[in-house]
Amino acid sequence: MTKLEEAILEGAKTAQKEYVDMTGGYWLWHGPEYFISYTVAMKLKEEKFLVYPEASPKKIMEERGERPKGHPSGNFKQKFDLVIWAKLSDNIRAVLEIKQAWDIAGLKSDREKIAKYIK
Repeated sequence: MTKLEEAILEGAKTAQKEYVDMTGGYWLWHGPEYFISYTVAMKLKEEKFLVYPEASPKKIMEERGERPKGHPSGNFKQKFDLVIWAKLSDNIRAVLEIKQAWDIAGLKSDREKIAKYIK
């Protein structure tokens, strides 16, 4: 497992533990998505990764010096939960979408959203 993958998993485990402690025993699936997003982001930061919460495809393109394509009111209003950047370049290392999934449909939707913009 890579250092990035380890940091993501450690962040998720920390979020679970802190949520149980904070709520007196409720598991993280009771909590809001942003709780795990924030906790994972903080673990990534602790491990010296550059992480941007709620980054839109438009913002990513602008940060890379690219001009967004398409109509401004289009899909550029979407945001990714966490975007991890390479330290010494403007390249993206990973895009994370946090999802409470009861079936595969939401996961497929996120996969397609990421695939569309990660190219």
